[in-house]
Formats: sequence, C-alpha cells, structure tokens
Amino acid sequence: MVSKAVSARLQPALDAVVDELQTAFITGRWIGDNALYLQGLIEWMRLDVGADGTPRQGGALYFLDIEKAYDRVHRQWLYASAEGLGFGPRMLRWIRLITANGSARVCVNGMLSDAFPVLNGLPQGSTASPPLWVIQMQPLTSFLRRQVEQGALRTPLLPSGEQAPPAAHHADDTTLTARDPAVDGPVLMAAVQLFCRASNARVHPDKSKAMGLGRFAHLTGPCPHTGVPFTTGAVTHLGVPLSWDSDAAAADLFTRRARGMAFVARLWAALSLTLVGRVHIAKQVLAAKLAYHFSFLNPSPAQLKELTDLVDHFAARSMHAEDASLVSHGNPLLLPKRETACLPYKDGGVNHVDLPAFLSALQAKTFALLAQPGRQPWKMLTRALLTHVRPDSATTWAWVYSDAPAPAGLPARLAAAVGHLLTAQLKAAKLEHFVAIWTAGGALCEVEEVQG
Repeated sequence: MVSKAVSARLQPALDAVVDELQTAFITGRWIGDNALYLQGLIEWMRLDVGADGTPRQGGALYFLDIEKAYDRVHRQWLYASAEGLGFGPRMLRWIRLITANGSARVCVNGMLSDAFPVLNGLPQGSTASPPLWVIQMQPLTSFLRRQVEQGALRTPLLPSGEQAPPAAHHADDTTLTARDPAVDGPVLMAAVQLFCRASNARVHPDKSKAMGLGRFAHLTGPCPHTGVPFTTGAVTHLGVPLSWDSDAAAADLFTRRARGMAFVARLWAALSLTLVGRVHIAKQVLAAKLAYHFSFLNPSPAQLKELTDLVDHFAARSMHAEDASLVSHGNPLLLPKRETACLPYKDGGVNHVDLPAFLSALQAKTFALLAQPGRQPWKMLTRALLTHVRPDSATTWAWVYSDAPAPAGLPARLAAAVGHLLTAQLKAAKLEHFVAIWTAGGALCEVEEVQG
C-alpha cells in the first residue's frame, strides 16, 4: 500500500519534469506517442530530398539493449536523480524507505538458500519501481538535450528547423538519434557510458541495433564509431516494425499475425463452444491480437480479407445442431451475411467483431488525436508531412474529410489513415460535426504553441 501511495503521489510531478518522449509509467502518456514519432521521423527523412532526389540530410537511430534494467540500478544514483528533479525531503525519505537495503532467499525445489543482502536495484513487483526507473533515466535525456543545445551533439533537422529530440524511451527501451554516425555517434556513446558509470547500467552492444536514415540509409554491419551494428532490414521497436520500406514491413508483420491467429483458432476450434462463446473468442482472443498493430500499420486489402475470413470462419464453424444455419452444409447461399452478424443483439445480430470497422476506428484515432491540444513530437511531424504534400494543410485540413483521393507523395501509412478516418466519420454520419472539431482543435494547438 505504501508503494502504491508513493507511486500515485509521484505521477503529477513526473508528468511535469520527465521528457515527453518517455512514454511509460506516467499517467496520461501513451506508447503510441513514441512509435508514431519514430515512424514520422523515418517518413520525413525519406521525403526530405533535393531536386535531384538525393536526401538533404542524414541521420541514425540507435536502439539500445539495457541489461537487467531494474536489477542493476544504483540506489544512490536514484536518490541523487530524484533530488536533482526537485523532489522534496519528505518524498526523498519515502523513496529511500521503499528501496532500503534488505535480504532475500532463493527457493529451489522447496529448499531455501541462506539469506543474502540485496544492496542494488529496484524492488521487483513493487508498484513504485516503474516510476522510480523513469526518475533515474531522466538525467541521461536531460544531458543529451543539453549537448544538443550547446552544439556538441547534432540530430536530424525536423520540418520546423529544430533538431530532433536526441532520446526517446519507453521504460528501458531506449532509442537515441544522431545526425552523422561518424561525428555524433561517439558523442552519444560517450554520454551513454557516462550514464552507465553513474547508474550502474550496462548496454549490450551486440543486442543493440542501429538504422541509417537519409544519406546513411545504406549503412550495414558494425559501426566503427559506436560498435552498434547497422541493419537495412526492419527493426522491431515497441512491437512495431520500423523500416525504410514500411509497406513491406507491415506486410511481413500481418503475414506472421495471420499464422499466429490461425494456430490459436485451431486450438479453440477443438472445444465445443456455443455461438456466443465463439463470437466472444473471435473478439477477445483473435481480433485482440491485431488491436495494437492496427493503430500504427495498415494491412493490404488482400491481407485484411484473409484476416477477416479467418475470424469469420472461426465464429461460423460449429458442430451444434442449433448452428446449422451458420454451417449451411457448404451452401454459400444459406450463409448469413457477416454484416448482420456484426450487429448488436437488439438489432438482430450476434455482436460479432467487424474487423474492417475495427481497423478504420484505430487508424482514424491518429488523426483524431491530432485535434487534441498537445505538442508531442509525432503531432508536429504528422502536420508537417501533411503540409509537405498538401501546402494548404497549413491553414486547413478539411480536405482530409473530403472524398478526394489522398495527395500524391503522402506516406502510405498516412494515406491509409486518411481513408479510414473518412470511412469512420461517414459511418457515424457526423461529418460536419467532426470538421468543426478538427478546425477548432487545430486552432487550440496553434494557440498552445504560441503561448508555450
């Protein structure tokens, strides 16, 4: 209870002092802010080319693997970090109390070892450990931002002319950004090594990866300046494949998702479930495997049909006499319409999952969030990408709600999201209402940026 209370008291302060690209363990932050930012940065670097089609700038993303994250935290470093962030003596006292030195035993086959002291790390299973991890990571981000401000470290230029944030975190998943691997890469690694000496962290270079951007997109193999190996393939970060060829990465992911769903469907099909049970499993088990990735990636029409058929066939398959109309003995004319099955019970359906509508809703969420106040880096990048291919987007985004085709040059991910947004809003029959919200939301964002 004490750990939970301390964690709750930390939340408002952490939201104010922790970098906005630390998207874990802070109330109100979303993992998608991190994933969408990296997707947008890669897309911007691909679009930022000169008249001859060559990239104007270069960059590199370093995806670091931090070993045994919680177990290695130096507690004195944690206390110093918390004090440096401005926490008062009473909160510091509580932090010291819940991380005080203790002892532990190991149980193997019912046999207990002798007690041994635990002098390092954050308590495993404690609700206070996640926010404490965020506290001890923040000095690294602050140091890197100061390096950028002083000109010692350079990162790729964003559409606004500002340099990209040098670090993005989700818990211990850390991504660092540099403009030139040969010049800025060593500066990044020196900062990481300094952090490791202070906090007792350890980065595993062989398990870390790097991705070249712009002029450095061709890099592959171990980097002589940082020791981190470059790859030209997709790098899976926070479950989302990041790649210069985003369409191929998305196709590969949904192919693997389909295989996994088919395997799980076969396991559940062996059970004699009722129609209500199968519909529930189709929604809560099969379709749930797609919910996260649908927010960031768009399957091809053929893949969406394959996934939809898989979910539909699982729900329709039955050996129960009362489900004879669903099986229809192989006669497609007798099969009920899936549109009817997806209706609520009160409208004559069985509340079956509508996978295409599911995709439209989650893809449209990206644009819906743009209308909300906030200066997350992914929002700035997305607005810039829209303006890059459609200059009038600087003053209005009403075209997003029209039935005109997406402008040429718009990244496939955003073009698909625009289409899904229109589908979702038209289905809701509230087009004018959403245009009004969109315009007002854009104005709010502009006012907030001016005031900030």
